Amino acid sequence: MTNFFIFVNCRKTDLNIIIDLYYQRHFLIEADVPWSLAVRTSDVLKKLNIPRHKLYYLEQKGYIKPKRIPMGELEAREYSEEDFRMLELIWKYLQSGFKHKIAYQKAMEELQSPKLLDLERKS
Repeated sequence: MTNFFIFVNCRKTDLNIIIDLYYQRHFLIEADVPWSLAVRTSDVLKKLNIPRHKLYYLEQKGYIKPKRIPMGELEAREYSEEDFRMLELIWKYLQSGFKHKIAYQKAMEELQSPKLLDLERKS
């Protein structure tokens, strides 16, 4: 049995509750990204301590491509494990003083080089 929900004239606080319910799986909305692999914007911001405008700038530049989930008039972003790892590396290089393009290139090199990843994990 499938449940359908229609939300009309919802306040912003109501929509926040609805979004929380969505992520807690209290009702079903189909998504291509498995639940265990998807990371919400708020989680990315907390885990990486990255400002929201930086996160959205990296998306705008095409360095990451989160899945956009329509939720009525709003839209949520879900970041894959690959997006999260890329963000983690880019943010590391940005904090080290590199410009955005160079930080992205260094992150790509690091993701494509398993030896560098293994050395980093051991230290």
